[in-house]
Amino acid sequence: PMARTRNAFKRQKVATVESALFNPDVVFLLAALLDARDLCRVSLTCQALGGKQAAHNGLSLVEDAARQQLECATEWERSCLPKYEGEGWIELYHHLLMLRARLTFD
Repeated sequence: PMARTRNAFKRQKVATVESALFNPDVVFLLAALLDARDLCRVSLTCQALGGKQAAHNGLSLVEDAARQQLECATEWERSCLPKYEGEGWIELYHHLLMLRARLTFD
């Protein structure tokens, strides 16, 4: 009986953490802190966030977070970054970050 209670408690903790982490709002906030390269790494590292089975509107949670970041861009930024066929949302998010970066010469 005690072992079952401990296992049930562990399963409940894991379920709580998963429900918090795999929440689209949490992934959106995570995307705001990461650049596109790190967002790709999250997508590749965590199948639940980057895989299509975690799809939200036909996108993975990470792709959807990148799309939402682009929706928060200014009208001018969006006009500079049209989405082409075959272009992913993370790639477009990378272009947005490059557009916002300071121009430097080496």
